[in-house]
Amino acid sequence: MTLAPQEIVSLIGQGVKNAFKTSIQFLGIEIDRFNNTDIHPEYLTTVEVAKSLISGDRHVSLETHMKELRTRARQLASMDRTRTGATLSSIDATLAGYRFGKADSQRLDILVRLAEEDRPPLLMVEAKLGDGKLPGIIQDIDRILRLFDMYDSLGLLTNYKVYGAAVFHSMEEGNASATTTVAAQTLLTAVNAYLALPSVASGRSWLHTKAGLLQSCAVSQPVTGYVEDYDDGQSETIFAKKSFRFAPGLILLGNDPTIRHVSF
Repeated sequence: MTLAPQEIVSLIGQGVKNAFKTSIQFLGIEIDRFNNTDIHPEYLTTVEVAKSLISGDRHVSLETHMKELRTRARQLASMDRTRTGATLSSIDATLAGYRFGKADSQRLDILVRLAEEDRPPLLMVEAKLGDGKLPGIIQDIDRILRLFDMYDSLGLLTNYKVYGAAVFHSMEEGNASATTTVAAQTLLTAVNAYLALPSVASGRSWLHTKAGLLQSCAVSQPVTGYVEDYDDGQSETIFAKKSFRFAPGLILLGNDPTIRHVSF
């Protein structure tokens, strides 16, 4: 059983929601009374999103070395030589151009594979939710695209649907919270402009993308407080927490045209 793009969006959204709830629990009762939460530490996002993707017919791995995916891609390409006509030397020559980082040590946050091993991964996720800056988001997209390029260069995208996802968020407190959605939409506009660049889109006829805010995971809280009662019978309203807005977003990409029709 595979995953449909809309199901991927829903499961990742549920994972982000769970990460936010878990972060609140770690504040503790007294601290939560005064402090707003953000998803911290950031690896909560990776863990909760990964948990949401677990299923009996899917294997989910954390922090997979990308060079391991290169090794596995070589095995898959070798098995597929009858169809592609490739030789082992040509496969090795192609893969020689794919190193991941200066020390070839980059890792992928979440890797989802089907129980059947003779195919590329089903889903590759970068879940650095805390990076609300455009350069960080683009870096995550580029890392995923490079893995797609590797599989495509070996002809391994022809028969299988493969997906990638990058998760981010915008979080603002106080008076700026009203502008958070605008800030997140501005990020999305910049991301879509990047994905439409000739340097990104050309040569990748297989590439389909959709970016949006995960509406079901957005959290908006007004200023909150409590009433302090004094021994003299008077009381005072204490403003304990600032207003805030938490707006997570997702970039979904892959070689499945139906990606363009998902709802966030």
